[in-house]
Amino acid sequence: MGDPINFGQTRSVIFDFDSTLVSLEGLDVLASIAGSARGPEEKAELEMKVAELTRETMAGNVPFPEALIRRVGWIRPDRRDVSRALEVLKRSIEPGVKEAIHFLRDRGMKLLVVSGGVADLVRPISLELGFAGENIFSNELCYEGDVAVGVDPENFLARDQGKVHLIRGQSLPQPSVMVGDGATDLEVREHGAASYFVAYVGVCNRPEVVRGADQVVRSFSELLSFF
Repeated sequence: MGDPINFGQTRSVIFDFDSTLVSLEGLDVLASIAGSARGPEEKAELEMKVAELTRETMAGNVPFPEALIRRVGWIRPDRRDVSRALEVLKRSIEPGVKEAIHFLRDRGMKLLVVSGGVADLVRPISLELGFAGENIFSNELCYEGDVAVGVDPENFLARDQGKVHLIRGQSLPQPSVMVGDGATDLEVREHGAASYFVAYVGVCNRPEVVRGADQVVRSFSELLSFF
């Protein structure tokens, strides 16, 4: 990372969701809630292995598609678990997010949410924050009855380099900035799907991601200082 970059000419900003717009990881929250019905020991084991796989994936040590399928398969949340997780995530929106979204939108920038998380959690909160419905992208849970047993494999975001391919397909106004905390966010810029990558470390500071960033910010107010 070199000298600070002025993003004043930016025309599109793409945001990750988990550990960026909200301070929690949606699947980790689902694991805790779904595990509550399985007894203390099984709950603790489920929380631990889901959280560990989340960390390894966001650091770029485990392929995202593999990690997504494994975590949903372990958790198997029902619709009530998902509703409860949504309420928890709503209370974890990062300070300054709404103000940042309004600031950038009022300056004519196209704003997207591109998340490897699940739509049941990502979409309602993103809409509440002011993103347009057609600009919110995430994975879709597949249900058998009331139980989520997997994700839609046809969704770009369930595949390797899913964010890269999805964002390329949007033909976004340029220059563009990707804001996120994980390896899948960094690879958006590394593979040319965004002009710049801003590492958001207000929740998680992942050294292997920060090393590749064009800019690092610790808050949304700091992010806006570069626009």
